[in-house]
Amino acid sequence: MRKEDFFEIFGELDDDIMKKAETSVNKKINWNVWGALAACLCLIAGVAAAAELFTHSPLPIGGGGSPAGAWPEGVDPITASLAVYPAGERVQNVENATCEKIDEETAYAVEGLGEYLPAWLPDGISFHYANLYETTMKNGTRYALLRAFYTTGEVISSNLVDGETGESFPDSLHDEFAVFVMNYKPATQKNIYQMGELQEFLSSTWDGSTFHFACGGVYIGFTSNGYTLSVDEILSMITSIT
Repeated sequence: MRKEDFFEIFGELDDDIMKKAETSVNKKINWNVWGALAACLCLIAGVAAAAELFTHSPLPIGGGGSPAGAWPEGVDPITASLAVYPAGERVQNVENATCEKIDEETAYAVEGLGEYLPAWLPDGISFHYANLYETTMKNGTRYALLRAFYTTGEVISSNLVDGETGESFPDSLHDEFAVFVMNYKPATQKNIYQMGELQEFLSSTWDGSTFHFACGGVYIGFTSNGYTLSVDEILSMITSIT
């Protein structure tokens, strides 16, 4: 895991703190500001040191720990956080897990997953970015999840840069929704619909929350993240991948 990934997990230093610290040098020492800055630097130093202990890459997505926050004995918390796997598997059986942030061309080219992303988007919607999660179990079984985000309005440039390629990824302050494709059956207490059931479900009982459906040999999920799409728009996107 790169140190930059740990910095993203914990958050970058607040710009206001940095500006106040700089001002205090030119005028007078503000011990409260410097105290806050020192605490942040100590946190980053500790996190950077911890980064050297792990070889897994890059960003955790949460989960894997118990409700009390403890990790199963013998399980690397970074691997546990990254791992995505079906309900029938256990985190103790995870050998390795990774997450990679990718652009639109790369996302749609992911073999076995990218072709299930929507080929048609409503007016005013554009691709934002995608995360590709890959988990390898100790018995060699591999699971993958591709989660693509789509946004309204114009995508703006971001300071987030991939350490391997030097490529900057887009960022956006607009509303967005996500489509995620899995090569395994997801763990959910809700129904997993068949294609022929979606129109009735979306038209009559859908409450705007995340839903899943089977498509070919994969499972696809949709989450609106609070953004409102019409049933016709959602069905048109789904139709465009089949």
